Amino acid sequence: MSFTDEQLLNLVNNTIIKKTEYSIDNFTGGGVQTTSTHNHKITKYKIYLTFGYDDKRNSISYSQDIDEDTSFIWHKAIILKVKSMQTLNAGSSLSELNELMNSNSKIEDRDNKIEIEDRDKECNEFVTKLVTKKKSLKLQIADKLEEYDNINLDAFNEWVAHKKYKSITPITKLLNMLTRHDYYVQQEMVDNSIMNNYAGIFEPKAGTAKQVQQKSTYTPVNGMRANDMIKEIARREKEDGLKNAIS
Repeated sequence: MSFTDEQLLNLVNNTIIKKTEYSIDNFTGGGVQTTSTHNHKITKYKIYLTFGYDDKRNSISYSQDIDEDTSFIWHKAIILKVKSMQTLNAGSSLSELNELMNSNSKIEDRDNKIEIEDRDKECNEFVTKLVTKKKSLKLQIADKLEEYDNINLDAFNEWVAHKKYKSITPITKLLNMLTRHDYYVQQEMVDNSIMNNYAGIFEPKAGTAKQVQQKSTYTPVNGMRANDMIKEIARREKEDGLKNAIS
């Protein structure tokens, strides 16, 4: 069974008015007292209401026996009465107290809201920096590639994707090394490192570069290697021959 704040306050106020010689304004505190036997079995409950502290006089108490079933009600009532007195002395009204206790407040905690907004702002700035950093690296690579006119883009892109670089410094070193050789040698260097799971790109051994260059030259034709272009032409001619035979 539940009771409203008003009912609990009335329980204390009406007891003071009807059963004591003091007014409600003289009330200064109270409590619920329990008495137990030597084996801690509770046998008696009592309330006490005190008066006189405000007038600098000796405290005078009113006591009343109660039963166990109503002891918790009295306990809540006296606590609420004391709290209401503290609120009133602080310059608030009982109606304000009830409003704060019973209403569903929609007031936002402004300090907490500001703190959350600041934290969200910091998080968004951090994410933005990460995204900007990634975009910035791509732009740096694009700008750096414009400085080289003999880079094998296929080989370069394969190695960059394989290593997943995070800064432009190792990419600059990579470009400087690759562009010392022709297109075919650049591809061989990348293929060799990826196939052997090397940590980096290595210069071809002495004499190997000349042999490789004599073996084939890499001439980009519409983005394709010369050897690949020859294979593509042969494939198309073969398909045309089959079509003519069928027709």
